[in-house]
Amino acid sequence: MIFKVWGLSTGDSTRIIEKVCPETLEKSLLTIHRYLCFLFPQEEVRNNWMRRSNGAFGGQRPIDLILEEGDRGLVTVENYLAGAMQR
Repeated sequence: MIFKVWGLSTGDSTRIIEKVCPETLEKSLLTIHRYLCFLFPQEEVRNNWMRRSNGAFGGQRPIDLILEEGDRGLVTVENYLAGAMQR
């Protein structure tokens, strides 16, 4: 699963699965990963992005935003990356 590629712990992966609506989880995660592949051709950068603090999210890591806000956090991360694709 994509969580392993991003280096997430089993605990964080489980919390996301429990917190995010199943109908949107897979689609959004694949969309986020696709955006990351396009924006960051370097595999290491791409795979670490979800675990790095980001000023756009108040210094939080994108994964923390998803863990705290569930669906809303997932959409926030997805929309942020969609915007970055437009730049």
